[in-house]
Amino acid sequence: MKRTLAVLAALTLLALAACTDPDVASRNSLAALGFTDIQTEWTFTASFNCSERDDWARDFTATGVNGQPVSGTVCGGYIGKGATVRFD
Repeated sequence: MKRTLAVLAALTLLALAACTDPDVASRNSLAALGFTDIQTEWTFTASFNCSERDDWARDFTATGVNGQPVSGTVCGGYIGKGATVRFD
């Protein structure tokens, strides 16, 4: 019984750790590319820029490394998938 509870607790913690907050994941992905002044938002049309395998999408505007404005969509998944940045 104790072993079953320990396994169940471990699986629950693993499942919770694998979940991703789309806003945080979007900002982290864009910051890793060197973007600043990052603004993200959910829009209905954002998901049209992503694959059917993506679970979430966020449109973004930011300032690029060269100081020029950039915009696009960040697509991603909740479990086991990283984020993909697609530019307008």
